[in-house]
Amino acid sequence: MPVEINWLRDYKGGDPEKFREYQRQRFRPVEWVDDVLAVDEKWRNGVQARQDLSKEINKIQKDVIAPKKKAKENCDADLANIAALKKQVCDWRELCVHNTQHPRGLHSRETDPPLAFIAPLTLALNPR
Repeated sequence: MPVEINWLRDYKGGDPEKFREYQRQRFRPVEWVDDVLAVDEKWRNGVQARQDLSKEINKIQKDVIAPKKKAKENCDADLANIAALKKQVCDWRELCVHNTQHPRGLHSRETDPPLAFIAPLTLALNPR
């Protein structure tokens, strides 16, 4: 049974030191807990960056492109900017799908931590 990631997040009430102790008791590397926390932080930063890109796209579409189209002005440069931002969002989503593929072929939600990195580590952290 995998470990719930919130059990490791100290800002969510988790206790990573408890899982480090579990690792010591099983003669396994304590650094695995830190590795999982580092991957989780990288993941959360990536999710935030994607959400920020989506907000920026929506703002440009609403505040820049819509008024120009209403006034029948040329907005090709703005549309190209939007296309580049959308490509960044799509590239990020592709990376997420690739990294979240479970070894058994299951996929997680886009906002979940990357199973490809965390699942093998959390199996070792399981406090049975």
